[in-house]
Amino acid sequence: MTTAEVSAAVLAGGTSSRMGVDKALLEVDGVPMAQRVAEVLSAATQSSVLLVGGPASTADLLGLAYVPDAIVGEGPLVGVWTAMSATVGDVIISACDLPFLDTATVSRFLEAQCASGDVAVAVVDGMPQQSLARWNRSVFTRVAEAVASGQRSLRDVLATVDVVEVPCERSPLLNANRPSDLASNRNDVDGASVNVRTIG
Repeated sequence: MTTAEVSAAVLAGGTSSRMGVDKALLEVDGVPMAQRVAEVLSAATQSSVLLVGGPASTADLLGLAYVPDAIVGEGPLVGVWTAMSATVGDVIISACDLPFLDTATVSRFLEAQCASGDVAVAVVDGMPQQSLARWNRSVFTRVAEAVASGQRSLRDVLATVDVVEVPCERSPLLNANRPSDLASNRNDVDGASVNVRTIG
C-alpha cells in the first residue's frame, strides 16, 4: 500500500477531566497538542488529517477537517470506528495527547507490513501503546460489530485480531493526562517547553 492510500486521524473526543482543560488545545512549546500531532501525521503520510471527536470549535480553531464521534463520550474504540467510517484504506490513528510524536515514528507504521495483521500497534519496551496504531481496512467490520454489540474496550478488540508490533522509542509516545505529566515529560525531551494555556 502506498503512502497516498494511508489516511490519518487524531482522536480528540475525551473529556480531559484529569487535565482540567481541553487537551487538544493545550499548548506545548507554543503549539496546541492536537495541532502538533496532526502536523506530524500529515508530514509522514502526505495526506490531510481528520480530527475525530470533541467540539467542532476545536477543529475550527486548528484548521482541521472534522467529524464528530458517532457516539459521544464512549471512548477511543468509538473514535477508531468513527475515523475508519470517514476514511478509505488503512488509517493511522493517534491520540491527541502525544505532544512529542515525530515523523520518524509515524513512518514506521507506513513501513509496517500491515497486510500480515489487522492492526499495527506501537510497542515501547515490550509494552503495547494503543495511543498510536495503523488500522487495516480489513478490520473495519470487526470494529463496527464490536461497537454495535456494546463493546467499548480497545484492548479487548485488539485481543481478537492479528496485531503487528511496531517497536518505538519511548519519548515520542509520552502522553499527557495531567499537568504534572507535561512537567515530568519535559525533562525527558530536550528543548520542549510547556505553556499551560488553551487557545480560543
